[in-house]
Amino acid sequence: MLMTKSGIAGLMVLVLLLAGCSFPKNSRDKAEWFFEKGHDKIVDSLEDQGVEGEEMERVRAVLADHRSAVVSDLTVAFSEQRTSFKTLYSGADTSSLLSTEDQASRAKRDSLRSIGAMHADIEEVVGADTWAAANEQRRKRFEDRFED
Repeated sequence: MLMTKSGIAGLMVLVLLLAGCSFPKNSRDKAEWFFEKGHDKIVDSLEDQGVEGEEMERVRAVLADHRSAVVSDLTVAFSEQRTSFKTLYSGADTSSLLSTEDQASRAKRDSLRSIGAMHADIEEVVGADTWAAANEQRRKRFEDRFED
């Protein structure tokens, strides 16, 4: 192996620093970024299913209508998750850890409800079959890029 442990560590630090440049740092910016990426993925997958014209304009209107609530709920969820990790790192007791995790879980559920409502409204516009096909396409693309 040509790289030493310190060389690998240095490379990892560089990768993390560069990755940090492209991903927003505060919760609101993360929520906006997440919504924009999701918006683009939804629109692309629906276009691939043949959604266009007035129907696509209605989809875009649904996305615009839900943007504020989704971004707001995601902002809270990202913020609460950060608080949960800070509590974990601080060496807090079990009660404090569970309390902050409960708050983070509630915020995450609220954001999932907002996103789910948006998805339901999009499905109403494009129909269940088209929405299911677009979801399957996005799921496959996700699986192709990410492994556990």
